[in-house]
Amino acid sequence: MKLAIIGAGGLGRVVAEMARRIEGVTVVGFIDDAAPAGSAVLGLEVLGPSSQLAELRSRGTIEAVAVAIGNPACRQRLAEQARAAGCELPALADPSAVVSPSAQRGPGSLVGPLAVVAAGASLGALAIVAAGAVIEHDAVVEPASYVGPRALVDARGRIGRGLALAGGTTIGQDGVVET
Repeated sequence: MKLAIIGAGGLGRVVAEMARRIEGVTVVGFIDDAAPAGSAVLGLEVLGPSSQLAELRSRGTIEAVAVAIGNPACRQRLAEQARAAGCELPALADPSAVVSPSAQRGPGSLVGPLAVVAAGASLGALAIVAAGAVIEHDAVVEPASYVGPRALVDARGRIGRGLALAGGTTIGQDGVVET
């Protein structure tokens, strides 16, 4: 799969390095509205702004994208733009992550290095689970939410749509974080 990373900032660099370690994925470059086209980040070319997604897809340069933007509303907008351009939004997990076969991962969800997504857990579309975070059994991370490094969402916990859980934070069993 020819994958482009939308966002060439810090999160984008983390996702690019993660994706490079996934068998069957070829990271072809970055899509970024602020970085100059043709420049390089981590040795990968900035292919252009998001307005060129459809053209890059039609030329066969890209097949899929990972949206590595921290702002949830922006992440959702760019994902819709990518879908409209015909790009896939694969659920990606670092090879060092432990993801239960019974866990559900929505399109465009990202699971970072050394993270754990346990039995029956659910990650919504575009949810991000950062390095070392733990999503325990039957917990839910709703669409476009972010669980920071080393954070814990304990059994049956829930993180509401588009919310961010800071690194190192713990949500106890049956705990709910909304708005």
